[in-house]
Amino acid sequence: MAGILIAGLPGQLGTWLAQRLDNVVVQAAFSGQEALDAVRADEARLVVLDASLEDPSADAVVRRLRADPKTASVPLVYTMELDASTVKEEQLRHLVRDLHVDQLLFHPVDRSELLRAVATLLGMPLTEGEAVATPRPAESAPERLGDALAQVWRRARAPVLERIAVLERAAAALGAGRLSEPLREEALREAHRLAGALGTFGLDQGSVRAREAEDALGNPSPAPADGARLARIAAELRSEVDRRPTSAPAAPAAAPPVRNDPPLVWVMARDWGLAETARAELAGLGVALAEGDMDPAVRPDAVFLDLRAESLDAEWDTFSSVTRRAPGVPVVAYTDRDTLLDRVRALKMGARFILQPPLARGAIADAFAQVLPAPGAEAHTILTVDDDSTITEGLRALLEPQGFRVCTLNDPLRFWTELRGIRPDLLVLDVDMPHLNGIELCRVVRSDPAWRHVPILFLTARADRETIYRVFAAGPTTTSASPSWGPSWCRASATAWTAAAEALTRPR
Repeated sequence: MAGILIAGLPGQLGTWLAQRLDNVVVQAAFSGQEALDAVRADEARLVVLDASLEDPSADAVVRRLRADPKTASVPLVYTMELDASTVKEEQLRHLVRDLHVDQLLFHPVDRSELLRAVATLLGMPLTEGEAVATPRPAESAPERLGDALAQVWRRARAPVLERIAVLERAAAALGAGRLSEPLREEALREAHRLAGALGTFGLDQGSVRAREAEDALGNPSPAPADGARLARIAAELRSEVDRRPTSAPAAPAAAPPVRNDPPLVWVMARDWGLAETARAELAGLGVALAEGDMDPAVRPDAVFLDLRAESLDAEWDTFSSVTRRAPGVPVVAYTDRDTLLDRVRALKMGARFILQPPLARGAIADAFAQVLPAPGAEAHTILTVDDDSTITEGLRALLEPQGFRVCTLNDPLRFWTELRGIRPDLLVLDVDMPHLNGIELCRVVRSDPAWRHVPILFLTARADRETIYRVFAAGPTTTSASPSWGPSWCRASATAWTAAAEALTRPR
């Protein structure tokens, strides 16, 4: 029977936790001394502590628990008030690095995130309805990596193999019944990092297998029989990494920067009259024009696409060809079809505007004025946050050739300083990071009026419904007359830059 101590928080929160965790007794403490007495009496295997605790203070309680060998290893979840305008990052670093707090959560405390943190730290399965689903197998990745990503892979390959070696040591120790807690925790961290890194470099099946290893190691008391399973997973991961060449064959040339000067619009219209109308209206916007079949070596800023064809299949084939050659580039589509399903399909494939006959005077110019970059606008800045430098460098290699300015951060505790200094146009966050996860970062960003409109893209190896729900539930935390952006989600893969381009060009 596991004991959980809730100190400085409403007692009903403990009741809620007890209803969702099997074989758990939850005790409430309303002062610092009560909390110390309960933990020292072996009544708690985990403590949830709020910063408002007094007599003594929450900080003093944590220091005393960590100074006592008997209670030094008790997992701690620390809840606190925080917003982006008043955050003191030295306080966060003090809690994590000096006092060894295991997880930080911010008010208003999200009960689902608290439940996940408690269950993870105790190695307990969640009850039905709260359980995390097993990720489904990912789609097969392209066989070839681009030159930029291949260079990062050459640097990342050795650290990836070292992480697999940690899994192999853990598997051998587990099989012999000698798996220590420090080794289990180290292997758990490396399995999590492998799941993200392998997905970023196109090794999707390896990402799924690493996630299975992470799930197996999440149990603080794995059975020795699980050692054989973990050993098989490690062997499969090593085999997949060994099969990935360190130098990729020549892939299609990377497109030039997103920003052209002047902006480039590609006009794809078979009808001479329509093409002439588009040219005349776009000329007033001061853009450069290209026509005919799209050159894959040139990335336009926008596309005008005549979708009218003899058959519906031909229309969608044309659209698919355009989005493959210039993914993420806004498309203004012209079609004589007006069904709801056709409109939904076109919008899902990347259309920003759908124009239909008869065309009003200036309709084409009005549409492109809203999708083209503003004159003199600088390249979009993206801040990527992940505790694994392999992933952030992989994202840099994917995004910078597309004309984005990419800033990377591997320490989420420094997030607010970097956010205010960089002032990004887009945030790319990892879901699961130690001490401070991407869900909490998203919630705090959304709570601040200065940042709530910044698009957020979550990049994760997880594809289960629970993770996707958590991502979208972390969207706007305040209501406003102006629209607030909810976060987007995509799996860790080489398509991240497409998702970034689409997030930055969506109408706000």
